[in-house]
Amino acid sequence: MNLFANLRPAICYPALADASSLKRELVDGLDLMIVRELTGGVYFGEPKQIIDLGNGQRRAIDTQVYDTYEIERIGRIAFELARKRRNKVTSSDKRNVMKSGVLWDEVIRALHAREYPDVELSTSSPTRSACSLCGARSNSMSSSLTICSATCCRTWRRC
Repeated sequence: MNLFANLRPAICYPALADASSLKRELVDGLDLMIVRELTGGVYFGEPKQIIDLGNGQRRAIDTQVYDTYEIERIGRIAFELARKRRNKVTSSDKRNVMKSGVLWDEVIRALHAREYPDVELSTSSPTRSACSLCGARSNSMSSSLTICSATCCRTWRRC
């Protein structure tokens, strides 16, 4: 089936801006797309286990795994969509604390340079992206497109 991309649009039509539970200035003109990778990462990585450490203590282990091809194919979806929008992509990853985030960043930057130099690329941490979406939204979020792993996308649900 080759289902690996989750497209999450968020648009606020002018007639509905006052009906939002958020302030009008936060949603007015909102037009963004989040492209989330679905088949790799922490949801499917191994090992995945809970270990009994004794003395009533337990440890949970989840593993985030990405291969280059998984990052490239989701990147292509994002860059192609960006060409139909405002020609901008923000790649959100956790490269500051995760090796999978380092690979994500390296692969997206290389793909951008090799196949999509006409599309503007910026990078952001999930927390910074969430803050932009949740309250410190500026005009830069209007008509934007963000690409992320499932782990990064979960950060935004805190808004």
